[in-house]
Amino acid sequence: MPPTDKELIALLQENDPLGYEILVEKYADLVFRAAYRVVQNEQDAEDIMQETFLSVYRKIGKFRGDSKFSSWLYRIASNAALDLVRAKERKEGKDTQLDDLTPDSEETFELADKESLPTEETLLQNESLERVREALDAMPPKLRAAYLLYMVEGLSTPKVAESLDIKLSAAKLRIHRARKFMNEYFA
Repeated sequence: MPPTDKELIALLQENDPLGYEILVEKYADLVFRAAYRVVQNEQDAEDIMQETFLSVYRKIGKFRGDSKFSSWLYRIASNAALDLVRAKERKEGKDTQLDDLTPDSEETFELADKESLPTEETLLQNESLERVREALDAMPPKLRAAYLLYMVEGLSTPKVAESLDIKLSAAKLRIHRARKFMNEYFA
């Protein structure tokens, strides 16, 4: 039977290697998802996951138990992801994803047979999903993190505040602004 969070914290505070193995096994998915929601990039999310676990290693002595361990871990991952997004925006500027496209590309395309072509319904669903992804990419990272926690994860506003380590009023404001952003984006 896996240890409880309390037992896990004790192992981590004793620098027991088993504690770190259990930590990664138990919380890798949660940390990866938290990071991915903000950075929208698998490689960056994996880097953030490693950075988060290193932060836990360095900061486990500072964990006071005021919140759930998973919330504390989620907050570390979210903050690391937001820091990465801010650093990239400062370094590269926004919307540098189109740099990979070259006008003189020599790509060849083969014609598809009718059976392999997607249906109109599938195309419309994919187009809608792509528009949602575009809207989320365009949304400021702080708003995106609050929005995804609230709308996708289904967390309550107080839980969003706890997860992001912000005041309840700030969480409400971010969720409100994110919803307004989405409404304006699709208007």
